[in-house]
Amino acid sequence: MGTMPLPAYSNSVEKWQNGRTSSAASVSPLFPVTPAEQTPPVGDFDPEVDAFLTRYPFVVRLLKESDEPIGRIFGDQIILSVRVETDPDVEDGEYLVIAFRTTLPADQAQAQFDAFGTAWWRKNVPRAQGKLRFTLELVSPEVSRRLKGYEQLVQSIYVLASQEARRHGLTLYKIDIRPAWSHESDEHTGVVIDLEVKATADERFAYWDAVCERVSQLEAALSPEEQRFLGDDMALLVSRS
Repeated sequence: MGTMPLPAYSNSVEKWQNGRTSSAASVSPLFPVTPAEQTPPVGDFDPEVDAFLTRYPFVVRLLKESDEPIGRIFGDQIILSVRVETDPDVEDGEYLVIAFRTTLPADQAQAQFDAFGTAWWRKNVPRAQGKLRFTLELVSPEVSRRLKGYEQLVQSIYVLASQEARRHGLTLYKIDIRPAWSHESDEHTGVVIDLEVKATADERFAYWDAVCERVSQLEAALSPEEQRFLGDDMALLVSRS
């Protein structure tokens, strides 16, 4: 399973549509950057997803077309989980799942998901031939409890983590959020954001420093309560694949 922010998803689809002949496909116009930031968001699908798209290339066009409505409705704050699943009761029952993973409140997330269905997905379902599904995945109830009132703060950190991966030319494979263990933060209220990047040890440390610097800049604009949550109840981990 691959988990990636929307810019990396867009770039991976772009590379597939262009025949994967270049490791630096052009950036989706949904995410313009300044001339000083023209390193593309590096993002590749997992080998299992690559193999699936090789078998069913018509899905690639649908993924490309989904880029615009996803960006318009969810913005680049959305995190996408891309995986292959199989229905054992159906012959040739494998299909691709694009799951929208969000920390937003359930009613707000569902409203966005319904808007995506109305705007684009429902009318394109027949073209998918049963090989593509979109779903909504909310964080666990325990994480939701701990995040209550701070959902937008976490989404902002998701975005800046994605932006810094793009700036450093790194593949951001996964962004997950989970309850903190006792040695990481308060085990009753704390949360941990796990970032997994494809990088050397030196690149990982440079990325970690850059993300921490961005978080420090963000902190200055937060309310006192958000600053307390960021300092006391949130931990950030960066690992390399």
